[in-house]
Amino acid sequence: MLHNYLGKDDFRDGVRLYLKTHAYKNTDTIDLWNAFAEVSKKPVASFMGAWTTTSGYPIVHAQLGSKSSSLSQERFYLNPKTTKEDTVWPIPLLPNTPLTTVTFEAAELSLQDTIQDTTVLNHDRSSFFRTIYDSNHLSRLARAVENNSLNELDRLGLLSDTFEAAKAGYGTTVDALQLLAAYEHEDSSVVWDIIAGLLVNIRVVMDDDSIRPGLKTFVRKLTSEQLERLGWEEKPSDSHFDRLLRPTILGLASYGENKGVVNEAKRRFASMKLPEDVHPDIRGVVYGTISRTGGTPEFEKLVQMHNSSTNSEERVTLSGALTGFEQPELIDRALSMIASDDVRLQDAPYWIAYSFMNRHARVQSWEWLKANWVWMQENIGTDMSFSRMPIYVSRGFSDASFLPEFKKFFENKMSIAFDRPVKQAIETIEWQAAWKDRDLKSLQTFFRSVR
Repeated sequence: MLHNYLGKDDFRDGVRLYLKTHAYKNTDTIDLWNAFAEVSKKPVASFMGAWTTTSGYPIVHAQLGSKSSSLSQERFYLNPKTTKEDTVWPIPLLPNTPLTTVTFEAAELSLQDTIQDTTVLNHDRSSFFRTIYDSNHLSRLARAVENNSLNELDRLGLLSDTFEAAKAGYGTTVDALQLLAAYEHEDSSVVWDIIAGLLVNIRVVMDDDSIRPGLKTFVRKLTSEQLERLGWEEKPSDSHFDRLLRPTILGLASYGENKGVVNEAKRRFASMKLPEDVHPDIRGVVYGTISRTGGTPEFEKLVQMHNSSTNSEERVTLSGALTGFEQPELIDRALSMIASDDVRLQDAPYWIAYSFMNRHARVQSWEWLKANWVWMQENIGTDMSFSRMPIYVSRGFSDASFLPEFKKFFENKMSIAFDRPVKQAIETIEWQAAWKDRDLKSLQTFFRSVR
């Protein structure tokens, strides 16, 4: 951000001046800021002081119209229950089209500039803030995404900011999904990583059977173009990023119940004798499909493959599949394996975290964790992952009614190691519950229209 605020020449010359002036001496941070300020004639010390001494970061609300526009800023809070503070940062707007104002230093600002349909703030993700646009401009940007008029980083930033704003209540999830629908032609693996994460968030947090059919239809449509382009097999024409993107697209298409993808995954699993029989890039897709659609025979085969594998990474991948079944008896079997000789102690945290991400298994996983807490303390209590157990639990719950039980269990287990993770977990459950309460009904309406 500082590099873009100053410009590359002033940034470079400021570093040169700093090194020359303070060669063979001790220095303080302010010495670097002063060198930048001397070269650039900008108030670098006060500018950077506002960023390095203030907690959090801002979200900019942008109302961008053809005749008049306005900006406002506030600190971004994911959890709406957090006590909010009035904070103002000197924000370098760094737009992709010209604006008269370079740095936004007040709580509110009126703009007299002509706003273009493709105007985005924080171009190339160079500044440390999120942006939420009004619905009209967001629609214009959606068309720009469809027309490939925004570069990769701007497409990524626009989508990430819009969804994070929706999670926190600054915008709506329906607006974010309408934007996401414009990404049908997207071919960037890094953008698709963001898309996949957002769709998982909706699926896990909303946790509602009434939206699943529409969500799966939405995902099938969204992935159809890239699925046709990439397919299952590597091609000589594939770029490195195509190879990274293929398992993401196949995994999403499988979740969306694309019949061709699901059937091909089943066929490949049935023909597997060893993990090496399926390309490592798509092995996770095959396993994930089987755990969602399979039963006891598939579970047994996965157990055999897990127990016979000497590859640590492969065993972790298989643990994700073994903890992904929906049948209660198979969930219990997977949980019972955690404390057995079949699972290495260093792998146990993966099994636990994956179990809580399975909507069918979260209640059984919670009961297992409570019943096996002493075993966990004795066997993985010195591992850093042990202190993250509250966070693993929280990711699976978006119902505020679970909080009293969660707090009661951990209240007599608090320590220096658990203090921060427990607080973070409580905040996670709170913001997930608030997001679900706010947007579930509108999402039910939205996804009914998608079917």
